[in-house]
Amino acid sequence: MNEENGQDAQTVDPEVQNEILRVSEQRIQYQERATKLALQATNGQDWTIIGDRPYLEISGTVKVARRFGVSMEIIKEPWAEWKNDEDPPYVAYHCRVKAIRRPSDQSFEDEGTATSKDNFFWRGGKAQPPEEVDLSTVRKKSITNAYNRAIKGLLGLRSVAPEDLEAVGIKPGKRVEFREGKQGGKKTSGRTITEKQKKRFWAIAKHNEPKWENDEIKELLKHYEVERTEDIPIDKYEEICKCVEFKFDEWKDQLRGEGAPDESDDAEL
Repeated sequence: MNEENGQDAQTVDPEVQNEILRVSEQRIQYQERATKLALQATNGQDWTIIGDRPYLEISGTVKVARRFGVSMEIIKEPWAEWKNDEDPPYVAYHCRVKAIRRPSDQSFEDEGTATSKDNFFWRGGKAQPPEEVDLSTVRKKSITNAYNRAIKGLLGLRSVAPEDLEAVGIKPGKRVEFREGKQGGKKTSGRTITEKQKKRFWAIAKHNEPKWENDEIKELLKHYEVERTEDIPIDKYEEICKCVEFKFDEWKDQLRGEGAPDESDDAEL
């Protein structure tokens, strides 16, 4: 029994129940409409399909932000974290930002990271020491990554399904497909990666910020029907490395179940 009013704690006034349902339905309708409007601001060139997951590139994120009047605020300026004990040494820049939607003032904070070991800065097929890398570019990349994450989080664009794109007539311009073999497996050349390539894979996975956890790597490899890194097919190696290097935010968000913020009751489209 409820000690304050003597009513059964399980008893809820029907009018209250109806109001809860009404608000819930409004939020669902709001999110569906917001997602549709956001997607309509993009085109096929802004999307890449990896496996069965759409990934919105920064070009599309910027378009969506403009449509929804999203402004950005840097909460914490980029700061450097030197990894001199790693082999090879590298530097990681982190930046925390807030995406704000006017006029509702709905906001979402997130952090972006970039490192001097990112593939973008490689030369001759290998990572370069920090002194050989333009660290100002690494710093800017951390800001861009933070903006990209915060905007997607604010507008609920971290879990877009292929059918959502089809519904608004968008055909992604780039696609990384998993081709099925006769036994339901992925078609490969039959060759697997070398020990040197295995070490490079782990360097990318563990030297990215934030680092991939072992169970997250296993989950990623499952999409390629691979259980161990030494069994990665040679003709899928670069594709998987790119997933780890460039798409790790999207993969890890979905693995961890991160979603969008609650929608404001009074937000208008």
